[in-house]
Amino acid sequence: MLDTIDPFRRRSVALALYRMLTSHRFDICVVREALDATGLDHDRQALAALRLHHVAPYRDMPPGFHAELASQTLALFHGQPVLGDGFLKALATAAGLDPAAAPSIQALTPEPAHA
Repeated sequence: MLDTIDPFRRRSVALALYRMLTSHRFDICVVREALDATGLDHDRQALAALRLHHVAPYRDMPPGFHAELASQTLALFHGQPVLGDGFLKALATAAGLDPAAAPSIQALTPEPAHA
């Protein structure tokens, strides 16, 4: 994933996507900026489907949707849906982070609801 771009852009894009996907909400701005940085052609309809979830807290998504959203986001960069639990480890590696510390998408802890 991201092998066709120079090392700095690859690391920058991977780090931005990793931070967004392991935070508490989805941010389409990060995805759009990452696509611009890579210069990759992408599926505009797929991007439009992702845009529907802009700033949506992961805690408000049905079970499994966070993982599906992450997979479809990374598909824009990989050319096909990224399946399995290893995609965050691959993204962490590309970002220069320790892949062993990358969480399982299913293990991500949603942000607590504010009272």
